[in-house]
Amino acid sequence: MCIRDRYMGVILIMESRLAGAEFNFKPEVHLKGHRGIVYVVKFDKDGNYCLSGSADKAINLWNPHKGTLIKSYSGIHNQEILDLAITQDNGKFASVGGDRLVYVWDVATAKVLRKFTGHTARINAVAFNQDTSIVVSGSYDTTMKVWDLKSNSFRPIEEIKVFKDSVTAISVEPDAIVASSMDGFMRHFDIRAGKITSDNIEFPIHSFSISHDKKTLAASCTDNKIRLVDRLNGEILSDYIGHKAERYVVGCQFTYDDAHIVSGSEDGNVVVYSVLKSAAVAKLKASLRTVSSIDFSPKKDAFLTGSHDTVITLWRKQLPDL
Repeated sequence: MCIRDRYMGVILIMESRLAGAEFNFKPEVHLKGHRGIVYVVKFDKDGNYCLSGSADKAINLWNPHKGTLIKSYSGIHNQEILDLAITQDNGKFASVGGDRLVYVWDVATAKVLRKFTGHTARINAVAFNQDTSIVVSGSYDTTMKVWDLKSNSFRPIEEIKVFKDSVTAISVEPDAIVASSMDGFMRHFDIRAGKITSDNIEFPIHSFSISHDKKTLAASCTDNKIRLVDRLNGEILSDYIGHKAERYVVGCQFTYDDAHIVSGSEDGNVVVYSVLKSAAVAKLKASLRTVSSIDFSPKKDAFLTGSHDTVITLWRKQLPDL
């Protein structure tokens, strides 16, 4: 589906700003230390360090720029780690996975600060709000739970049961929670108004990324397509085809300027799509197996990929030739 005519004025302005913009990143460092599939890798909020979670039940803290493993958090989860979330001050992180538990950790001491139980199946997604007063989890059990980090209660303060299939990814905004599901819907939960908005994407969604201008989101679906969705009205603005994502979860993310959407793929590639051209403009070979996770540095000079071959790769932005 083509981008609508009413957006053409904005698009022409964007095209003039982005003329000549290129996606020029090359692999610089390979992080090896996990003994299983890397399901998730995330930079901290400063872009100096990163955390990774794996099928080996361990969470690793790295300095990806130096290629060094700093610390491993293990012996707590008894199944695979599927998602991680880091607080704004980088002092804590949350982990979830196959054991149906939500853990909140202290980064420096490696101590578990909180443990939340209540999900009845694996937990696919976790996210903090801005001030770390709540943590939100989404599960294969078709529920999303909100946990209060300011109280001593171990019960969720809210349990959302509107999903008809697995909850796959979560993003917490200042006044809303956004979640995707295998039931084919993107849902926006307005916390202040108590209102739920549902956008029918029509295909199961295993991951999504919100653009930096907050106007659109990219929904990665199991039919090998990423759909660009207008967050105001739920309209699908464009489709992106070129990666493979039928059997496994592959991450996708907007670049810093929202000019590109970068996706993992089951064929081991990192596929780069031009948002405006609605086409793949680059394929970077990252692995011989599925590239499952992608995260861009807040420093805007690098991104990370995690893959099923157990390796994490730091990709560095290349400076143009003078």
